[in-house]
Amino acid sequence: MAKKILIIEDQAQLRCMLALALRYMNYEPLEAEDGYAGIQTSLKEHPDLVLLDLGLPGMSGIDTARKIKENPQTGEIPIVALTGWEPRQFETQTRQVGMAAYLQKPVSLATIIARIESLTRPNTSQLSNVIKGRALSLREGSFVR
Repeated sequence: MAKKILIIEDQAQLRCMLALALRYMNYEPLEAEDGYAGIQTSLKEHPDLVLLDLGLPGMSGIDTARKIKENPQTGEIPIVALTGWEPRQFETQTRQVGMAAYLQKPVSLATIIARIESLTRPNTSQLSNVIKGRALSLREGSFVR
């Protein structure tokens, strides 16, 4: 099953190019043109990761990230800031609201894909615990999903 990547970007051309590239790389891109639509899409679709422009109209990227992170249904979704703004201005704020990474435009697709892969790769210790738990449940005669 393809990983869902939500792209919250107000520039339609860039959003479409990213979606096309992600689709080509076997991801399932989801698109939103502003923070409000991005929050709704994250609640409805539960993406594996969010690529978030900080300079959005209406609600800023920082406020959008804060709302996604504060919601128990979406709080664990990794968010990557993808912006043309200087990192020194916003790096502290992005960390404070719980963003996983900050990528400054222009950025190569290879860098974006590498960051997506590093942030959506299963945690091996968590996976090991799940496997052990299922094996134990199977031995006890019940299967827990």
